[in-house]
Amino acid sequence: MIFSEIFHPECDPIGSDDAPYHVVFSCLQWKNASLEVMPRAAKQTFAVIYSDTVNYHVTATLERAYVIGAMSAVRLIAVHQDTLHLFLDSGISSTTLQEIEALWTHSHIHEFYSSSSKFRVC
Repeated sequence: MIFSEIFHPECDPIGSDDAPYHVVFSCLQWKNASLEVMPRAAKQTFAVIYSDTVNYHVTATLERAYVIGAMSAVRLIAVHQDTLHLFLDSGISSTTLQEIEALWTHSHIHEFYSSSSKFRVC
């Protein structure tokens, strides 16, 4: 299964029926965790935890976030029903945190997932 043209799985999904699944993805990233443009692209990795399958809406949401630069600080995404929980790099500043929240909120990225979806930045 191809998840995305942007995000590439680093391993097969791991999990079982009585525990959440998870998979690690990688992509090229032009911004660091503080949203500053880097002189050279680097490999970013992040994990996605989910209970059933990662559906098209999750993929579309993450791709949209990537395109507008809202993924560079993301290290873990937990998908639960209509909510995406974003866990960010521990080294980001409070200003960067506000910028990331604004990107996700004002660009309506989460609406790609579901019209009633929410996101939480942790």
